[in-house]
Amino acid sequence: MNVWEWLLMVASFLLTAFASGSETAFSSASRIRAFARAREGEPRASLTVKFMKNPERYLTATLVGTNIGTVLCSNLSARMAKATGQPWVETVTAISVGLLILVFAEVVPKHAAFVFRDAIVDRIALPLSVMRAVLYPIVVVAGYLPRLLMGGRESSRFFESREEVRSYLNSEGDESARDADRVLDLGTASVERRMKALDSFPSISSDISRADAMRMAFSHKSKFILVFEPGGKTLSGMVRTSALLRHEGDWDLSRMTEGMPYFERSTVLGKALYDLRRAGAPAGVVMGPSGQPEGLIDSDIIVDAIIGEAVSRPLEPLGRL
Repeated sequence: MNVWEWLLMVASFLLTAFASGSETAFSSASRIRAFARAREGEPRASLTVKFMKNPERYLTATLVGTNIGTVLCSNLSARMAKATGQPWVETVTAISVGLLILVFAEVVPKHAAFVFRDAIVDRIALPLSVMRAVLYPIVVVAGYLPRLLMGGRESSRFFESREEVRSYLNSEGDESARDADRVLDLGTASVERRMKALDSFPSISSDISRADAMRMAFSHKSKFILVFEPGGKTLSGMVRTSALLRHEGDWDLSRMTEGMPYFERSTVLGKALYDLRRAGAPAGVVMGPSGQPEGLIDSDIIVDAIIGEAVSRPLEPLGRL
């Protein structure tokens, strides 16, 4: 085994270690920090973001690099052992080289890359690009075959979780970022956090007279009025203010009273808004642990949660008539 083969074996070992560490560094590094560095004009960070926007670029390159390095190193070491003519040397060499690759070209580089991921990811972006260019024909084939098998579906996500997006938005600090952050709450915040007490809305008794009901409708600009059974303890439903004001003929409040959707306290705002729109209901009841109404959630409250501004609806306690 000549010196060039020795050098090639060492180079293949280093290639395996570099590819293994690079995959871990790019997979675990913070996209938020990389994006921030790129916005500050750091050229190496721009290359990092380019890889992160399309993970296939670094995943296929590192996969190809790891396999080529491992195969070359193993074959060259096996050739060296076979040249001795001693079967036991081949066995010892195979075990020794396998352990060396596992520990020093896989475990150690991956662990180090994970610990120092944000510090090294920009530095290895250019060498990884060079490696990808050198191995480009193999990288293209390795990237094409999975797409062919999976029907060409690709992920276009840059951020991998709501928390990553929320961290980036908070780092922006302006009002538009805060608005977008509120939108994310549609999929995470529960109605329990935004519901209002029942006495925050106008209400009437089911045995109320027509004149008193009309006075309540005129005195408040709410879209609806809650209807309670006589005694004010049991919620019957709600009556739309517009229907109340347009009512003609014999007075029968029960015929105008509508039921409302019911939500568990853990229901997220986005689902509550969807269910309200689907049911055509202006509000829904939030149920407590005992199965009794605990609060009310309406579309205006959810809109408040998104835009962070109060809409034209009175929220102060109004009492019951």
